[in-house]
Amino acid sequence: MFKFYFIELLIAKIVKKQSLSKLVSSFFVIVMFFLYFNE
Repeated sequence: MFKFYFIELLIAKIVKKQSLSKLVSSFFVIVMFFLYFNE
């Protein structure tokens, strides 16, 4: 779970740099969450 939390923080930083909307960032987190549990 610590790895996933770190990935989430990285995504948040990337989203801030890219100036993406909250909807896109939420979608990104959901996709990463899904991929994380698919492995």
